[in-house]
Amino acid sequence: MVNAFQRSRVNLREIILQTDVTKIAENEKKLTERRTELDTYQEKLAQLLTTKDMQDAYNAFLKTRDTFGTYVEQVQALGKQNKNTEAVALLGSDAVYAAEQAEQSAILKLVELLDAEASSRASENQDLAQKAILTVVGALLIGVIIALFLALAISNMISKSMKKIIVAVDGSELSDKAL
Repeated sequence: MVNAFQRSRVNLREIILQTDVTKIAENEKKLTERRTELDTYQEKLAQLLTTKDMQDAYNAFLKTRDTFGTYVEQVQALGKQNKNTEAVALLGSDAVYAAEQAEQSAILKLVELLDAEASSRASENQDLAQKAILTVVGALLIGVIIALFLALAISNMISKSMKKIIVAVDGSELSDKAL
């Protein structure tokens, strides 16, 4: 987002500085692409707002974007008319500089807030993953313990049954021998 903004500023200056009509047209196309790219970022940002601070920063960004966008259009129009002196004067004015800096600051503030939000979410996700791992390990251990007790109980039942059978067989052998 910051990159698109900076590149749009460069393209705007190139429109004024170039004398070749083809290069001016190329820079106008690039400027339009950068402004469209910023529009796309703006739409995506609107979906990511989760806090009041982010909403306030986004609203400030929209205001600065409108203000600077008006100056961009004016400078671009002067550049198209080959009124380079007027365009350079407007671009170098305090008002345009302030609008440019305000939009850049608004973009940086949004990026900072989004980065902080992403870090917070990453930390929450890591905590959640750790809890899930502990839960799975705990369930696995409980399952192993239950399996061991079941195995012991079943083997005990089989052993008791086998002992009864052995006792019964031994008893029948003794009675067979007595006969």
